[in-house]
Amino acid sequence: MTRPAAGRHLSFGHGAHYCVGAPLARLEATIALERLFTRFPDLDLAVPEPELPYLHSFIGNSVESIPIRLA
Repeated sequence: MTRPAAGRHLSFGHGAHYCVGAPLARLEATIALERLFTRFPDLDLAVPEPELPYLHSFIGNSVESIPIRLA
């Protein structure tokens, strides 16, 4: 937390250990999310945000699942 770049995301590594597939993964995610939000413009959480089941891990800060409403 005290590092100058503490907010940087390192899931694809850094320097010599940088994942060579990272640009493809980012492109795939961008295309998939754009199509998802275009097809379902009213996509919304099915539960209030505080009720999301958080996954507590030292590797990342995420949720176990994201219940959504496609209406």
